[in-house]
Formats: sequence, C-alpha cells, structure tokens
Amino acid sequence: MLRDADLSRLARLIAKELEALSRFEPALLSAADIAREYGLTRGWVYKHARELGGQRMGSGPKARLRFRAAEVRQRLNDLQIAEPAFVSSLDSGHRPAELLPIGPRGRGAATVERTKR
Repeated sequence: MLRDADLSRLARLIAKELEALSRFEPALLSAADIAREYGLTRGWVYKHARELGGQRMGSGPKARLRFRAAEVRQRLNDLQIAEPAFVSSLDSGHRPAELLPIGPRGRGAATVERTKR
C-alpha cells in the first residue's frame, strides 16, 4: 500500500506527463486538418497553401500537401495583422450551405397549392 506522500508524488508525476502530452502537436497536418481547425474549407486552404507555409510531399502532380501547425497559426496571425482584408476572406472561406426548397411533388403539389390560396 502506498503512503500519502508517495501518492502525492505519483499524482504530480502523472499531472506533469499529462501536461506534456497536451502540448503535443502532430508534426505535419493535412489541408483537411487545417480547414477543420480554423473553420475553413479545404479549397480555401489549398488556394492559400503558399501563404500558410504548405509543403508538397513529393514531386508528382498529386503530391500531398502538408502543413506545420505552429507555422500555420503564426502565418494566419501575421496575415490578419498585415492585411485587414484578409480577415474577411477567412470568413468567406466557410459558407453555410443553401437549402433546397422542399415541398410536395407530383399530383399532390397542385392540391396543396390550391389549398394555400
């Protein structure tokens, strides 16, 4: 059985390890990861990959694009400070979907239209 002092020391060690793990960031992130993290579309991230520090993994036409999280965060901050118009382009990268009108189809549609009048 552990003494209180040993339990306390163990708790501090576990807390220290958990704190270190919470600061862990994956080395490279995909465009989808960046889009999800910042509320953008993948298309916007691809369009602005150069400004965000994106790097191609390979030389082919379909080479994957990867980003470093800390670099993206810094570049987004720098771009917002340097170019106020950039902030509005961030907002335009994530648009709500337009909903399609839903209503009755077929024969019943005419009946519903007549009852609305």
